[in-house]
Amino acid sequence: MKLEYALYGLMAAVAAAAAVLSFTTLHDLAAVSGFAPWAGWTSPGTAWLLPVTIDAGAAAGSLVWLSRTGRARVFGRGLALALLGLSVVGNGLGHHLVVEQARPGWWIVVLVSAVPPAVLGAVVHLAMLCGRPDETDRADGHTGDRTGPRPELTEAGERQLVAEIAAAVRAGGPVPSSNELLTRWAIGRGRANRILREARRPELKAVTG
Repeated sequence: MKLEYALYGLMAAVAAAAAVLSFTTLHDLAAVSGFAPWAGWTSPGTAWLLPVTIDAGAAAGSLVWLSRTGRARVFGRGLALALLGLSVVGNGLGHHLVVEQARPGWWIVVLVSAVPPAVLGAVVHLAMLCGRPDETDRADGHTGDRTGPRPELTEAGERQLVAEIAAAVRAGGPVPSSNELLTRWAIGRGRANRILREARRPELKAVTG
């Protein structure tokens, strides 16, 4: 247990240091690309918004990647990895320009200026995908990361599934999560959550299909 605490502490230290260094370098990249640099609380400028945009977009993509299924998860993963890669490239480029005291080429200025609206559009699209029910993905023939289609869950099969989960609840055994139900069956998140709520009803009796 002490080793785990030490590991978590070291991870937190690395994350904090990396965040500060990355933020500083991306701020400098934005500054040399024409955005007003930070000059104190009375004159904050706009250059600091570039690292905020990249890091917040990557965090949004990561959250959806870890918590959703279907197209939202696929797009969230792509967005997170793309912005992390952009952060790596931006840090290297920004540090080079600052150390060499070089002026960025016009194409660098154009690319840096295009990052905020591009990330905004990607995050809006991600939010739209999160708002779509999973049945839409199924109707489009998209099954996320699975290599084959998920089986349909009939009404009789749903009653049997509810009874099985209810029996597991009463016995104190493992209960599947909504994500596990989504992976196993061609159902939406709303139906998966309804099945779990039904199975946890205290008055429910075992029902066979």
